[in-house]
Amino acid sequence: MDKIGLSLVTIGSKVSEETQPGLFVLECLYSHGCAGQRVRASGRKRLKSVRFRIVGAVVLVALLIYAGDYFSVRYKIPKGRDPFSTVTIQPYYAIHEKNGRTEYDFAQPQTQVCVRSLFPHFGYAPCWYVNRHTDKRIDI
Repeated sequence: MDKIGLSLVTIGSKVSEETQPGLFVLECLYSHGCAGQRVRASGRKRLKSVRFRIVGAVVLVALLIYAGDYFSVRYKIPKGRDPFSTVTIQPYYAIHEKNGRTEYDFAQPQTQVCVRSLFPHFGYAPCWYVNRHTDKRIDI
């Protein structure tokens, strides 16, 4: 069975634009009697345009949220709030032994600086994330 390849004809070969707007003639790359079939291309273009606008709006909202978050940390908005905090982290060593067992040795607790925001800024993780990850495993 032969494969039939279809391609849209250029805009200049629209079939009676006045009576059937948005319809295009399909040409067959391999002639198997399919010339003359029509497809509604304007619906596809409209759907692509709507998708593009939705994606653009989501990206724009995400950029605005990130920018607002950055400026609130950078310029200490609201006034008097310290944008940085510290969290105590409990590191421990996971030592893999030859017999397949793992030995755990706990180290001294450490303090880690975090930023009070939604996103990481200035090389620090946000406090909401650091508070949920207070144990730090170190594999040896």
